[in-house]
Amino acid sequence: MNLADPGLPKVIRRLPWAFALAVPVSLAIAAGSVWLPVALGRPGAGGMWGSVLMPLSIFAPVFVAIGFVRMRLVRIRRRVSATGGRCCTACLHDLSGLGEAGRCPECGDGFDVQRDQASWRKAGLLGKQGL
Repeated sequence: MNLADPGLPKVIRRLPWAFALAVPVSLAIAAGSVWLPVALGRPGAGGMWGSVLMPLSIFAPVFVAIGFVRMRLVRIRRRVSATGGRCCTACLHDLSGLGEAGRCPECGDGFDVQRDQASWRKAGLLGKQGL
């Protein structure tokens, strides 16, 4: 799936940005774990720090970012499933009870239920008949 495809919902196209924002945050946490022993006056490279914690502080940011994106995708999947695809493609606001087309009351983005459901299907988040 090409995440830059304009036929995909906006919340799906923004997932790379979520990953890009999660990486620096988790890298900052990892950097803190590297500098914490130095600040405490125990900068040793051996023992548990050198064999376990240092590699963990290098790889953990990537896994944290992947976990963040995965949680976001699960949230999107649940919302689409709960609304039968009648949710805003930009903010996931429930559009049930509104007309077939209009503007999202939450974010102001335009919606068309048929087009939006087609984009959810294209993203693989909605079954053939709307669930």
